[in-house]
Amino acid sequence: MTGRLRTVWFGLLLALAMGVGSLPLYALAVLAPYLTADLALSRTQFGLLATVLLVVAALLATSMGRLVDSFGGRRMLIVLFAAFATTVIGVAAAPAYLYVLPAVAVGGFALAITNPVTNQLVVRHIAAGRQGWLIGLKQSGAQLSAVVAGVFLPAGALLLGWRGALAALGVLSVIGVVATLWLVPAPSQASAAGSRPTRARATLRGDPLRAVHWLAAYACLMAAGGGAITIYLPLYVVERFQASPELAGLTAAGLGLVGFTARFLSGPISGQIRKLSVPLTVLAFVSAVATALLWAAGYAGFWLVWGAVILFGLSGAAWNTTSTLAVLREVDPAIVGQASGMVLRAAYTGGLLSPIGFGFLVDQTGGYGIGLLVAILLQVAAAATVFRLYLWQRGAEDSARLA
Repeated sequence: MTGRLRTVWFGLLLALAMGVGSLPLYALAVLAPYLTADLALSRTQFGLLATVLLVVAALLATSMGRLVDSFGGRRMLIVLFAAFATTVIGVAAAPAYLYVLPAVAVGGFALAITNPVTNQLVVRHIAAGRQGWLIGLKQSGAQLSAVVAGVFLPAGALLLGWRGALAALGVLSVIGVVATLWLVPAPSQASAAGSRPTRARATLRGDPLRAVHWLAAYACLMAAGGGAITIYLPLYVVERFQASPELAGLTAAGLGLVGFTARFLSGPISGQIRKLSVPLTVLAFVSAVATALLWAAGYAGFWLVWGAVILFGLSGAAWNTTSTLAVLREVDPAIVGQASGMVLRAAYTGGLLSPIGFGFLVDQTGGYGIGLLVAILLQVAAAATVFRLYLWQRGAEDSARLA
């Protein structure tokens, strides 16, 4: 196998890893009509499932980053696939709501590993000039999982029941473990294909810690504003427009497909942009516009949902690629797992309150309007936060020129 072809397969493995980390959340969203009916759940109880998953991910994000830096990407990638299998099989086998909660908690453990382990593998094995497109490919895996969930799970639920369809996703773990053993070198065989770290450089370079904190705040607000959209979109379509679960699944799949394309393309595009705070600001504003369209659809008609899906897929589902590349530019390769964990912890902290908070607003108000307006405000705040980073970067450059 040529080096280029092996790199492509390596990128697909990382995309699979990102995909299985996010797949439990998308699976919960697509299967919401089945879960809420079968287990007699309120909207708040359903939202709590995603919240538990994200709480665990937020609590473990930084420590998982340190574990990745210490034990290596190969081992932790296998742990990730094992945790995913435990989650989907555990939820599928759960006889009652209380049994679902620990299963989704394991999903939070898997989610906490995804970005730190895949980021470390990129910087350890891929040369710096080729990282942009690979980051785009691997980040697109999370959105591809939305396509898989939206297309496969509704059809699978008709044939196998929702439990059987969910358990069938466990085969992805087997594929992932086999691919990891084939494509990822053992620690003793690892070469310096990318930016090989040294202990002497295992510190933050220059003043990036401030930039990482701004990026973390941005991630927190974007996750808080957009997390509920991702989780509740199928349920919103079913309840607000009396659509079938299959049509609702198609909206989730459409969101995933647009998000997949956007994430894949934003990697190489962002790699050519010097100040990534600029596209991050634009993405936050477009995400707010998309959420506004989703709100307006409740009054104008279902057709507007598709416009919201396209815009949100291009922005609210794709900003993570650009922010990930921004983090990789700021830190030494030896601690990229820890830095990624800092930003992920912020994102999961914002995201963990979003589903249960959104569900609570729906239960209390009897509709989705107030929750969508709150999501818009959070996304506008994210745009303002990262624009502040842009102003700080400009100020630092001006001071350097005057010195």
